[in-house]
Amino acid sequence: MNQINSISKEQVSVSSIYVLKALCAFGVVACHTPFLEDISMDYISLLRIFASIVVPIFFMITGYFLYTRERDVFLRRIKSTIKKVAVLILVLHFIFYWFDPITSNVLEQYTIWFRWIFMGQLGFFGHLWYLTALLEGLICMYVCMYVCMYVCRNTTPKVLIIFCLLYIVRVLNGEYRELLFGQAETMMNANFVSFALPCLSLGFIVKEYKGYLLKFKYWGRLYCIALMFAIMFHFLLPKEYAIVDVLSHPWLRLCMIISSFMWAVANPNVGNGSALEYIGKYLSGSIYYFHYLILFLYMDCLPDSLNYSNWGFIYVLVSSILLAYVIKRVQDEFSIHIF
Repeated sequence: MNQINSISKEQVSVSSIYVLKALCAFGVVACHTPFLEDISMDYISLLRIFASIVVPIFFMITGYFLYTRERDVFLRRIKSTIKKVAVLILVLHFIFYWFDPITSNVLEQYTIWFRWIFMGQLGFFGHLWYLTALLEGLICMYVCMYVCMYVCRNTTPKVLIIFCLLYIVRVLNGEYRELLFGQAETMMNANFVSFALPCLSLGFIVKEYKGYLLKFKYWGRLYCIALMFAIMFHFLLPKEYAIVDVLSHPWLRLCMIISSFMWAVANPNVGNGSALEYIGKYLSGSIYYFHYLILFLYMDCLPDSLNYSNWGFIYVLVSSILLAYVIKRVQDEFSIHIF
């Protein structure tokens, strides 16, 4: 993530975006670890409202840094990022495979192999789906952009708007899946069609129309309003009106994704020189990639006296930051930057 989002040659102040990246990395860790389970179960429901926006924001940030109106440069950036992500996937899957190898017969467990190869969900370490979705989304984006720019002579923004509409696929196969088909959302919804293409395109569009979007001065307030309604619908409505929460959440989530990102774009100097900026710029990628490995080890190794069920988030987050910092220093020492 770090090298992926740092390829822009436009040297502008983006401290706030790096701060947002750091907070999103913390949100991912929070999604996968327990915290204060003995005190309140409402924490989990509240966390899901916040955490539902973090991965889309990661995709948006990547799209924002990739985009430029110079079509040749734009395509070169996408192509370069595809190569980096492919190498990253190979290295990470090689590392994680030894902790949770696939031992089943290929023919008997074909779904496991399918999820690993095409969706990046390697057993216990399912969080790697993000990179596979990013790779497949970038490849699809490169092909479509090339055809539009050099074959059809079409304008890029029109195509991007079509990709943004793929967010509807996520909604139909996510929150609305049970309403329409009587089935709960599955991890199969974590793919490049539902996530990567629409969110990358949103990042492109924000960069393209940044001047117009910044004329709106109330992105922060819009985020707070959307968050307030999401919390109110989830916690305060009677059970007989739970359908309102289900129907509204995808669109409130979309509003929170766009408004929080636009707030960061509109306030580029927020967090300048802070620890959060440093973490977002240099460590957030490794935190995302390796926090599951730390979680995997802590679940088996931590003694009961440390009360992992209540403080797991703190243990894993602090350890992930320290590990990410060590990884950065080692990479700097050898001038090899993969993570």
